[in-house]
Amino acid sequence: MYADFMVIDEGGIDLKVDGETIIGASFDGLCPFQLAYEVLPESFVFDSSQAAEDFEKLVELSSKNIEGIPDTDLELAARAFLTALARRKGYEK
Repeated sequence: MYADFMVIDEGGIDLKVDGETIIGASFDGLCPFQLAYEVLPESFVFDSSQAAEDFEKLVELSSKNIEGIPDTDLELAARAFLTALARRKGYEK
C-alpha cells in the first residue's frame, strides 16, 4: 500500500491515505540530528574535488572541539542551515 502523503514534524511521521493516518511512528528516543543525517541524499556530489576538499577542511576546522566549541554549537549551526534551506524551498514552519 502506498500513502497519498506524509506528515513529518518534530514528534514523528504519519503516512496518510484519504486523509486518514494509516501508520505513524514517534521520534521519541531518537537523536533528531542522526535522523536528519540519515535521510540526506547520498547522491550529492560537489562540483569539483577541490570544492569537496575545501568544504571538508572548513567543516573539520569548525567541528573540532577546540577552544570550547561544544556539540550544542554544532547542533545550532546545523539547525540554522537546515532552516535556511527550508525557507529557501518554502517548507519552513
